[in-house]
Amino acid sequence: MNNKAKILDIAMNLNRVGNLAADDYEKKKKRIDIFLEETKEYIDSIDKSSLSNSFRKTFDKFLKEYFLLEKESKKKYLIYIKSHCEAPDYENETEANNKNEAVNYFLNNINYNNEYKWSRDMVEKDLLETENIKTNEEKLKWAEEMMTWGNILTHRVKII
Repeated sequence: MNNKAKILDIAMNLNRVGNLAADDYEKKKKRIDIFLEETKEYIDSIDKSSLSNSFRKTFDKFLKEYFLLEKESKKKYLIYIKSHCEAPDYENETEANNKNEAVNYFLNNINYNNEYKWSRDMVEKDLLETENIKTNEEKLKWAEEMMTWGNILTHRVKII
């Protein structure tokens, strides 16, 4: 598949994601995540060296914006474990696609006294989940930005 076809696929996915998010962000979050992952694969497969200079400027700007938008779509997980024994209290946060990914992150990244091991149950119990995109207005703005980039790429791909 050539760059032009990949960029058109990216544009189509951005419009799909935007429409899904505008329709019902929470209900369609799993499908949104699937399209975001597929879009990232398309982005990674683009041969940037073969892009024209004028399109490359657009594509670089898109990448910068896209990765910010993608990050906003992830959930934020906060953890505060109040120790009930000799282990230290622990507080941290991460962004992840789902709770299981966040739990694994914390289990693998809690640095403390090696004599004490946090249990999966303890981490799950103390994990707080919040959305980076909270209000309906923010969700619609996010959806609109995705669709705008889909439209920009669709029109600018002609100058590859």
